[in-house]
Amino acid sequence: MLALVVWCLAYVQDCPDCHRTPEVEPPVVALKVLTAQKAVESGLLVYDVVLTNRAAAKAFDVKVKLDLPEKTTLQKSSVEPVAQQNLLTWNVGTMPGNCQRSFQVTLKTTADGPVDACFRVSYEHGVCVTTTAACKPKSTVETLPVPKVSGQLTVQKIGPAKQGMGTPILYSITVTNSGKIPLQNVELDDMFPPNAVYVPGSADNNGQLMGPESKKMQWRLGAMLPGETRTVSFKVRPTQVGTYLNVANARGLDPDGQRVISKDSTATTDVSGMATLYMEVKDSVDPLFVGQPTMYSVLVRNTGTASATNIRLLADISPGMVVARIGPVSEADASGYKAGEPRITFQSFTLEPRQEKIFTVEVRADRANLFRFRTTLTSDVLDPNKPVMSEEETTNAVSERPPDSLTQEKQATGTLTKK
Repeated sequence: MLALVVWCLAYVQDCPDCHRTPEVEPPVVALKVLTAQKAVESGLLVYDVVLTNRAAAKAFDVKVKLDLPEKTTLQKSSVEPVAQQNLLTWNVGTMPGNCQRSFQVTLKTTADGPVDACFRVSYEHGVCVTTTAACKPKSTVETLPVPKVSGQLTVQKIGPAKQGMGTPILYSITVTNSGKIPLQNVELDDMFPPNAVYVPGSADNNGQLMGPESKKMQWRLGAMLPGETRTVSFKVRPTQVGTYLNVANARGLDPDGQRVISKDSTATTDVSGMATLYMEVKDSVDPLFVGQPTMYSVLVRNTGTASATNIRLLADISPGMVVARIGPVSEADASGYKAGEPRITFQSFTLEPRQEKIFTVEVRADRANLFRFRTTLTSDVLDPNKPVMSEEETTNAVSERPPDSLTQEKQATGTLTKK
């Protein structure tokens, strides 16, 4: 036995690394507390407590303590503390190196003025040494690397896939703190295309129009806790037909002041024009005498922002009226109308936005009657639920002229003889 002990001592002398504990950088546990400048509601004060071990060594028996301010009580805590009168203690335990822990505390106060909540942290430093029963002892320190928890922002933008020209486009944007740590100074930007104009007053949540060309909206959302979501909305008005691409993104700062940037979220809207047809029918003489002509004019106008195609116009002639002339002459030839037919079918045509076309039909009454001149119009752009437009003009034809009217006519022509 004596010989064995001597051998071991000799081995220790020959092995300079034996029975030494490696030098380990002491832990550094940083404490950061985030809160709003004012109570959120009904005297509630919310604090986000963030602990960060910035060294590689473990920190043992980590504790956070808080002496409750006057007129203040604990409302709730995501980690249950140990309460001793007005002293609250949170036992965090061991924190590995490069590790982060966080919890949320809500206090309720009845104080009128400022409330000072002073959090403090304490911890212990030590070295773990493992020794075997062999003559050649070994000292080891186990360090488990813990990756830093990164912040994360998610943006989702929603807009209509299709929209008619002249109708404002409504966009909504949802921002989510999808990470596990609180974020500060969160801002949301939205860039809309140059062929869109912001609708004044349509942005909620205090959205502001930014940029030299006023093509960017910005919202300052402030602090956002993990899992918290904010939604904003606004409108733009398209100025021309086409595809509108709208891009939104968000950014903020983590507890260490590092920037957190979201991915872009886009919404694409196809803006198409809309044709709107207007038709009007008027007669030139009413009432009229048998054999006297009157002229019906039919106005068709496209008041919309897109082409109106395949427009077909029909004019129905009442019995007792004789068609004398159709205008323009080219339309008369194209219609193929023959004397005595009860209907004029005009050739189909197209109207561009703001374009109009006028047709004329001159008729004579061959008997006294109340005549009706009716026009109907169809087109590819009309509502399928109302595929036909119609207008009607009535004209009263009388058989004899009143004596006063006949006298006035003879005076005008110089045929009246005085006795």
